[in-house]
Amino acid sequence: MTENSPSTASLPPLSSDMLIAAAGDLESAARWLDWGTEPGREPGLAAPLVLDLLDHVVPALRDLSTFGEHVGSSLRASLTTYDVFEDDETRDPAESIDQAEPELERARQLLHEAAAALSAAKKALSGQSHNGLREP
Repeated sequence: MTENSPSTASLPPLSSDMLIAAAGDLESAARWLDWGTEPGREPGLAAPLVLDLLDHVVPALRDLSTFGEHVGSSLRASLTTYDVFEDDETRDPAESIDQAEPELERARQLLHEAAAALSAAKKALSGQSHNGLREP
């Protein structure tokens, strides 16, 4: 969690449906950001808007970077709280988690690096402003 995120102790209990809805909201937000920042969109994105966007995107990436770690731990814990099975009856469910954990860790690292890169880009743009649209 980032410095702006609530502590786990202050969070209400979350249902599976709430988590799935949050993931759907994240997907929708990512699509809007992708669509809204496409090259060629007029009048372009001035640095102040980009800085405002990065104020939200960077912390979100930092929070997502811990997702892989949390998911891996949660999957491992689920082996003792759920009756977990594999489609392939010869495979132990712990093997799937063992196989997934390095990829989840890799995703965590990449998201952390993306947050750091966007934070550096934000710093580079932080002194830029504008006086409104130019007259044609």
